[in-house]
Amino acid sequence: MKMSKDDLLKKIDTLEIPDDTKVVLMEDVTDSFEEVKQEDEYKAKYEDILTKYKSRFLDSTEAKEKPAETDEMEEKEVIDVKEI
Repeated sequence: MKMSKDDLLKKIDTLEIPDDTKVVLMEDVTDSFEEVKQEDEYKAKYEDILTKYKSRFLDSTEAKEKPAETDEMEEKEVIDVKEI
């Protein structure tokens, strides 16, 4: 069963353990929930950046395909001025 942060803190508070241990457990739980919240924020930022990237580079109608570059040199006819 999933419990909310507050429910978990109440359950820890009702345990019959030393107060020092309760405080440590409560701090750990609080820190863990904050880390999950930060991960969600980072994931949202990542998704936003990914969407912007896709719209900018992949959905562009102006993008034209570049001709495939070849490693071979193109042969061009060179006319020497002295021959004329």
